[in-house]
Amino acid sequence: MAHTILVIAYHVIARREPYHELGEVYLRRADPEARVQRLVRQLGHLGFEVALTPAASLVPSGGS
Repeated sequence: MAHTILVIAYHVIARREPYHELGEVYLRRADPEARVQRLVRQLGHLGFEVALTPAASLVPSGGS
């Protein structure tokens, strides 16, 4: 957490701009594979074994 605060402070000072929250949408768009790995690691720390299998596409094909 301290590292995150230092990075934020650095950017606020370097850019001379006020801090603004990037929001949840930014986090959802940022590198989905890294997010998957982070979530798997978090579940592992909670005592779960995780096996990932790709899900079927949620977008229907054919457009009918």
